[in-house]
Amino acid sequence: HDLKNSLAGMKLSACLLQSRLADLPPRCAPLVENIVNASERMLTFMQEFLANQCAEQLQLKSVAVELSKVAAKVAANHQPAANVKKITLTTHLPKDAVFVKADPEGLSQTLENLVSNAIKFSSEGGEVEIAVEPPMAGMVKCFVRDTGPGFTPEDRTKMFRRYGRLSAQPTGDEPSTGLGLSIVKRLVEAMCGTVILTENSGVGAEFVITLQIANSKNVTT
Repeated sequence: HDLKNSLAGMKLSACLLQSRLADLPPRCAPLVENIVNASERMLTFMQEFLANQCAEQLQLKSVAVELSKVAAKVAANHQPAANVKKITLTTHLPKDAVFVKADPEGLSQTLENLVSNAIKFSSEGGEVEIAVEPPMAGMVKCFVRDTGPGFTPEDRTKMFRRYGRLSAQPTGDEPSTGLGLSIVKRLVEAMCGTVILTENSGVGAEFVITLQIANSKNVTT
C-alpha cells in the first residue's frame, strides 16, 4: 500500500508537469510523457496485485445490492477510457430495480475487472455492453460483452488461472498482469455465484455472472 501511494504521487507530479509543457523546454516533453506512462503502468500493476491479495483474504458480506445501479456506476467510471479508444460503451438494464445477494465492493470489483478487460482488448471503434436480465427462477444474470478478439480453445483452459497469459494482447499498450479473471472468479464464487464465458465461434467475448436474487429490504448502495 505504501508503494502504491508513492506511485500515485509520482503519477500526479508527472501529470502536473505534462499540463505545463508550454513552460518547459521542448526536449522535456518526451521525458515527461515517459514518466507519465511508466508510472501509470506500475500503478496499474500494483492495484491488480493488491486486488488479488484482497480477493484471497477478504471476508465478503452477503447483503441486498442493486445490481443495475452497480452496473451503471461501473459503466460511467469506464466511459473516459472507452472514449479514448472510440469504443461504444452501452448498458441494457431493467426498468425495475434488481437486487442480488452480494458484497457491494466485491460485486463492483468484479464488474470493474470485466469491463476494464473488455475495453483493454477491444480495438478502436469496437463495442462493449453491460446487460442485466430480469430475475428468473430465483437467479439474476449480468452480461459483459465485447467485440474484441475473443478467446482461443487453449485460452479457455487457463483463463481463470492466476498469471495466465492468454493469446490476445491489449490494443492500446495497456498493462496486463494476468490476474483480472482469476480475481473475478474468486469473488463471484465467494458470493455464491457463477461466472462463465459463453461458447462463441465469432468475434468477441461474453461473460455471464449469475447471482442469487435478494429481498430489497436492508439494501446496501
